[in-house]
Amino acid sequence: MPTFELKDYMKLDAWLKEGLEDGVRRGLVSAGFRLLGVIQNEVIPELKPQPVDSGAYRASWKVETTKDGAEVFSDMPYASVIEYGARAENVKPGRAMIDALAEWARRKGLTGHAPGERSSADAHAMSRSIAWAIARSMQQKGIFNRDGKQGLRVAEKAAIKGREFVEEEIQNEVRRALK
Repeated sequence: MPTFELKDYMKLDAWLKEGLEDGVRRGLVSAGFRLLGVIQNEVIPELKPQPVDSGAYRASWKVETTKDGAEVFSDMPYASVIEYGARAENVKPGRAMIDALAEWARRKGLTGHAPGERSSADAHAMSRSIAWAIARSMQQKGIFNRDGKQGLRVAEKAAIKGREFVEEEIQNEVRRALK
């Protein structure tokens, strides 16, 4: 006659607990990497107009594994301004901002010179003039304020899409862990 003892169920409980914890953690990591793909290949490309100059913002999104799962984030220093915008009263043009805007104007060919062409004194002066005009506009309107919304909210949009597959990733990894 078969016998069942409590010690056998305690082993089963420990095995299940370890498998579930490991599977959920791995599932969250897998979902994090999948979310990174959604951000880079769906959310950012769907934005109109495209917030693309050099592709640095799109490339700045990373996944970092943690002891409990994963964190998806942008490591760009000004990512929070892109994500949440900046109210006009918080825009304070300084040398770094003007230099960055002037460089952008040169790259985009707004100075009347070819983007790859060696910069002349006229092109340099024109790019700085354009930079100051853009900075003044930012002081009046803010940064990334479109259609009454502040910021691009890439992470929020991705999180909505991510809800569709987080459970799926966790289930797949729990199944693997318990086999």
